This record gives sequence, C-alpha cells and structure tokens, in this order.
Amino acid sequence: MTKEITKTKLLDIAVVKTHTGQITIKPLVQVLEDFKVDDTSAFNSIALWENRALNIAKHGTIHFGDDTWISYEETQRNVNFKGVDELAYQIRIYSLIKLTHGDVVGGKPLKISTLQNDVTYLNLFAAFLRQRGYHSFHELEFKSDLVIRNLIKDYLYEVRKIAIYRQSHSFTKLFDVQRSFRLFGPKVCSVFIDVLNQLNELHHPRPVTYSHPVIPTKVMKKILKFAEKIVENSKDKIERWLELNARLIDSLNEGSVEPPPKISTGELIAKHVRNLPDEVEFIQLSEELEDLKLATLNRPVFARDSIT
Repeated sequence: MTKEITKTKLLDIAVVKTHTGQITIKPLVQVLEDFKVDDTSAFNSIALWENRALNIAKHGTIHFGDDTWISYEETQRNVNFKGVDELAYQIRIYSLIKLTHGDVVGGKPLKISTLQNDVTYLNLFAAFLRQRGYHSFHELEFKSDLVIRNLIKDYLYEVRKIAIYRQSHSFTKLFDVQRSFRLFGPKVCSVFIDVLNQLNELHHPRPVTYSHPVIPTKVMKKILKFAEKIVENSKDKIERWLELNARLIDSLNEGSVEPPPKISTGELIAKHVRNLPDEVEFIQLSEELEDLKLATLNRPVFARDSIT
C-alpha cells in the first residue's frame, strides 16, 4: 500500500480545497482512514523531488519522511523536521503545500529558502506544545479562550523573545487562518493577536503625553462653526467674484488704464477697478467675502472643499 502513495495522491487526500482556492489541512485521523493505514510511517517513503548534485550528501531522492528536506536550489538553506507525531506530520504537509501551491490553489509556490523561517518557528512551537501534552495544532481551536490565552502567554514568555514579536514577525504571520491552512483556526488567531498586542503594550508602553491644545476645545468649536458658516454663505458669491477678478487681471495685463502719477500698486489697482463695468458689484462682493480670509485661515479644508 505504501508504494502506491504518491506526493500528488497525498496532497489530494490530506487537504480540502474550496472553489475560491483556499486550502485546509485535514486532521490526521481522517487522512489515515482514507488511506487505510495505521500511522504516518506509511508516508515516509513518498518521493518529493530528485536532487542532482556532485556533493553526494545532497544528491538523491528527497522523501516526505526525511528529517531534512535538502534544497533543490543553489543554496545551503534546507528545512528540518523533528518528531514523528501528528505535529511533525502537520509541519511536513504544511511545507509540502507551500512548496507546491503557495498560500492558495494556483498560487506562487514558495522556495525552500523562503519556507525555512516558517518551519523553524512551527518546530519551536510544536516542541512547546508537546511539553504541554498536545499532539496536534488543531487541538487548540477546541480549547477555551482562557486556555489558549494562557498557553500563548506562557510560550511568549518562555522563549523570551517578546520584544521582537511584532505584526510583521515571521512567527506572528503564522497565526493567519488562510495562510496556516487552518492549522490555527479563527479563535486561536484572534486570541494570539490580542495577547501579542497586550504584551507589546506591557513591554513597550506608549509615552505619556502632557501636551494640551493651545486653543480650548469649546473656543475651537465656535471658531470652526463660524468658519463653516462663512464658507457656506460664500459659495454662491465666490464664482462671480472670481469672474470679475479675472476681468480686473486682464485689464491690468493689457494696461488699458493710464497709470497714476506716482507709482503705487494700490492706486493702480484702484484705477482699474473703477474702470470695470461692474465696479459696484465687484467692490460689494469683495467686502462681503472679506470674512472668508479669516474663515479659510482657520479651516483651510472647508475653503478648498467649498471653493472647488
């Protein structure tokens, strides 16, 4: 029976694939029943790939049950496994899926050098779980939140690497339902992230700030209310003012009015304004929009949104 089991057959039986491409690793007991075998030793001789190398230690067939999967890449980075229980099997099948499919069916397969960190951290966590009497990653999802929380807290403390476990850390990334192929279910992943955030707050507290706003909140609310009212009232006037102002600019550019005796920018503009056919309207609009300067100084975002 053992000789008939191939890598493709193992992957077909050992996982569940959805129509969206998501992959779930089955509990080992179901896989053993489907293959009608007693234990994982039946999978040890499954050939994974052939290495062609002058180095005799690297040359040959790599099998599912090997303690080390020697890389087929031009690199010294291999993946190592420990144990013969369900935890060890789960790490192996997880690795095989990553090397074959990536994170989803039809995804980009990982290289062994990329997979190495995942396997290292899964091995460490599996060793810890064995010490606590667990035999499978799947077991955790059926425990209470409190049990999971205490287990993860103990692990993070015992490995003494709390400070480096950030959201981007390789170990942290394992606690994702889809990425882990449900080795870690939604409850476990949720509790893990919650514990991680609490521990990071405990060991890396945010600095207490004693800064206060320069303008009291009540005063600021009144200012913003005033600014919003002015801007709202100016909406219907600003377009017309811009049109008349454009005519004033054209007049200045064309030099259609004789400049004043003394060179004075203010006088020059005033003469051009007086020369506009809509002089009265332009002056009136300018006066009515005077408060807009103050309003937009305090709240530029309202000014941009309203004018544009």
